[in-house]
Amino acid sequence: MNQTPAPRALLLDLDGTIADTLPHIFDAYRHAVAPWSERPPSDAEVEATFGPSERECIGRMVPRADLDAAEARFHAYYEGQEHGRRVRVVDGILAVIDRARALGWKVGIFTGKGRRSAHFTLAELGLADRIDCLVSGDDVSRPKPDPDGVFRASDALGVPVGRILLAGDSPADVRAGKAAGALTAAVLWAAFQPDRLAREGADWTCERVDELLAAVERLGVPAPGARLRGVIFDMDGVLVMSEPFIAEAALRMFAEKGVAVRPEEFRPFVGMGEDRFLGGVAEARGVALDLARDKARTYALYLGLIRGRLHPLPGAREFIAECRGRGLSVAVASSADAIKVEGNLREIGLPVSAFDAVVNGGEVARKKPAPDLFLEAARRIGLPPSSCLVVEDAVAGVAAAKAAGSLCLAVTSTFSPEQLAAADWIAADLAHVPEGATGW
Repeated sequence: MNQTPAPRALLLDLDGTIADTLPHIFDAYRHAVAPWSERPPSDAEVEATFGPSERECIGRMVPRADLDAAEARFHAYYEGQEHGRRVRVVDGILAVIDRARALGWKVGIFTGKGRRSAHFTLAELGLADRIDCLVSGDDVSRPKPDPDGVFRASDALGVPVGRILLAGDSPADVRAGKAAGALTAAVLWAAFQPDRLAREGADWTCERVDELLAAVERLGVPAPGARLRGVIFDMDGVLVMSEPFIAEAALRMFAEKGVAVRPEEFRPFVGMGEDRFLGGVAEARGVALDLARDKARTYALYLGLIRGRLHPLPGAREFIAECRGRGLSVAVASSADAIKVEGNLREIGLPVSAFDAVVNGGEVARKKPAPDLFLEAARRIGLPPSSCLVVEDAVAGVAAAKAAGSLCLAVTSTFSPEQLAAADWIAADLAHVPEGATGW
């Protein structure tokens, strides 16, 4: 079990994230392919090839080009005097890198550029000494948006992918990070198409560099002298194991529609609230739902199923009592609707009145893995998220806790320790909480 927080890493794209290189790159590609191209490719046509290293981009752009000669032309132009005149470090990004390093994070680069041009730019901009690893387009077998490079960076940095914040200016960056299981930040300050990037669903969308710095600060480990002041519990899989009952209720609801589904079909949507729990399976099966009516029917079935059969998980009551005895605030933050939250807590003898705050999924705009539930719970108990320990059992919940800026204890009632590796501590249940999880 983890006794201290695992390390974190900031993994940055290079072009358009650290340095505003795109105009120079576009011109370098136009110069590279000029002998084989009937007209200069537009910025959009060049950008559409991005992902692999320069040689493959050139091949995509002008298939009949002499790749050796065209690549040499690219480097000659890219490394010429115009680089020093046109390419600058994005204002404020050095402060982000330095702050991450001050927090004990590793810092890496994951770029589609070839290793030669990436090294050249980092050296020219004086950044080489601030970077712990470089994964270039030459180092991967599959370019962005494939997550191959994120996994390679994770290995090189010695940081689990779930503890990486990947920041980039293209949809391919965000997709690669999400596919790997990393946290993601879409940075818009030099993005080629910022509106398109903003729609990618990154954990953070940063129009300004100081917003990326704020994300790093939020994810940072507690500063020296910080202390635990509150505990926020997820409900299902942490305090009570209700997933089998809600799955059974959902199976019966679908059966009433003449659709036979399997319990394992609900697993990808655990922890995301009943809208997604039911809707995700319905979408996969091509079944039309009247969500309000069908969810109400599912809850009616559910409340009947749990009566006299639902019990607190090992250590739940005792750990809550221990927190109370230490003067800690306690809250529940569940993606479930109020009817299920209240029914569960009442059934296990821990009613809403036993907590300082209870937040349900109907009270926030975004469900997990967005941080909204935990941010709202922290607000209601009057504490900064960084002073709260979140207890979760789901992958989406751990991501939400980390996005909120809280440390996280994951219990393995629903997912394996490997799947929950992004958490700061891992335990079998609340009867076996590591000392470090409450010792700060």
